[in-house]
Amino acid sequence: MTLNSAFVISMVFAQLVFVIHSNPIYVMAPYLTKGGPPPIGTQKANLDPLTHNIIKEFGNEEIGHLRAIDTVMGSIPRPLLNRTSENIGKIFDAAFGHKLEPPFDPYKDSLSYIPSCYIIPYVGMNGMLSDFTSRISNVRNRLGKCGINDEGIIVPCELGAENRSKTNIISADYYSLAYSRAPEEISRIVYTTDNEHIPGGIYPHGANGRIAREFLKDP
Repeated sequence: MTLNSAFVISMVFAQLVFVIHSNPIYVMAPYLTKGGPPPIGTQKANLDPLTHNIIKEFGNEEIGHLRAIDTVMGSIPRPLLNRTSENIGKIFDAAFGHKLEPPFDPYKDSLSYIPSCYIIPYVGMNGMLSDFTSRISNVRNRLGKCGINDEGIIVPCELGAENRSKTNIISADYYSLAYSRAPEEISRIVYTTDNEHIPGGIYPHGANGRIAREFLKDP
């Protein structure tokens, strides 16, 4: 297994946990967690039938991705993941610049659940939530400290494809190539600490894999 592959698997776990534990119809083979700890705070989301079916598809796809990775190159233990509504709510507080009242609850309904998925994005699920996605993208850019590598689904024409589009399903650069992020940049974002050496956010003990663990060792 490559170092980058192990890092990516930690991100896949974060997506997968939010989906399958919010919709307890899935059966994931226990061997895929590699003995990692159960997540903190996930609960069944109150989803309408359409959203439920969309999330079901994404969940099954993520399980398939993880199984394929494990079959081809092996996997790593699932890291501890904090998916409490309070923890996710803090990210949305940061996105809006103040504490939301009532507190944001990702499990309340479909309208709340979909932008919560955007934290580690399923971009195609967010077609009606331009303000949320723009604010979360701004937070990710600020935490990542590497300029604009993320955009919401509605942008000025000068940032759209060929400077001709305000819709922005895939965040991309001047040549419409998807932005890339280095592991340290991703760590700063998902830890919500803007520091790859300090765990937090949905990874209270940090991500797993050699790259992530070496970041945590370095001062």
